Amino acid sequence: MKNSREKFESMIIDYFMEIEDFISKSDNSRMNSNEKYKIAESKIELLTDFRTLLDGLILNVSKNFHTPVKELNENISYQIGICASFLRTHFLINKLIMGGDIIEATTLIRKQLEAATRFSELETKEIQKLTKRTPNVNNESKGVTKDLYSKLSEIAHSGSLDVTLLIARIDSNENISTANIFPFFSKDSLECYKFHAYVAMIFLGKYINFARKLYPEHDPISEIKMFLVLDEIHKDIPFLNNKE
Repeated sequence: MKNSREKFESMIIDYFMEIEDFISKSDNSRMNSNEKYKIAESKIELLTDFRTLLDGLILNVSKNFHTPVKELNENISYQIGICASFLRTHFLINKLIMGGDIIEATTLIRKQLEAATRFSELETKEIQKLTKRTPNVNNESKGVTKDLYSKLSEIAHSGSLDVTLLIARIDSNENISTANIFPFFSKDSLECYKFHAYVAMIFLGKYINFARKLYPEHDPISEIKMFLVLDEIHKDIPFLNNKE
């Protein structure tokens, strides 16, 4: 019995050390990916500026939500919760993309697109008609997001071999020979940010409008002007619009 206990404790110690080693190597890989991402991003004109302005404007609008709302109903409460969740997830996605966790980031971008869709649905439908129903993304932005949602869902559901290629190494016969258990930077990291930026812009427009309606004492003019500037910058970056 004593020997069994000693073996068990030895295994625990060994596993603990392996886990610590894995976490350390993963963190180092993410740091390396982050550095490479920033270098690659800086080579695309205006992209770093766009990311900074987008993040800053989202944070600036979010300051409103620290103020209690006087007139509430179920729909508005639901929308406030969606706003908070979107904000938290937005910065988590940034971290995942820059750290090389592409599949994980893409799965959360899909969640963000569903959140933006549900936010819109709550503008016109009662909460009782939406509860426990998946947001109808095909109706979002006049159907423009339909193809994007399909691509995001394929990745989130591991729906094809193409998804696993995001974290694999390919041999001469174009088969997966090894898979990376540590995150790394690749051109797909920037492609992932393209999706992230698009969905964030969709939501930000709704976010500003909602805050203006919810907090009539707040002057949103500067935020609206900055959003319009941000929209122009987005249009001026060919990479974000699949024009290069």
